[in-house]
Parts: sequence; C-alpha cells; structure tokens
Amino acid sequence: MENNSLEIELILQIDNLKSKLLHVANKKGLTHPETVYISNKLDTLIFNYLKLKL
Repeated sequence: MENNSLEIELILQIDNLKSKLLHVANKKGLTHPETVYISNKLDTLIFNYLKLKL
C-alpha cells in the first residue's frame, strides 16, 4: 500500500513539474539555467518512478 501512495505522489510531482518546465521553457528558452535545472529535477523524478515500477 505504501508503494501505491508513493507512486501517486511521484505522478503528481512529475505532472506539476512538467507543467512548470513547459512554462519556464516557453518564457525563458530551452537553454536557460532554470529550464535546465527543472528538466534535471524532472528526470530524477521520472527515474525514481521507473525504479519503483520495477
């Protein structure tokens, strides 16, 4: 049951960060440091989600 709530939390975090990434990338550009930082955080969350699913 704990994995299920962690999975839901990760999905919500990924979705929120994905929206933030799109907004920042559109506003500041793909190579802006803030865009890159958010993208790296998103990669980490997705990696953690995939590890959880294995």
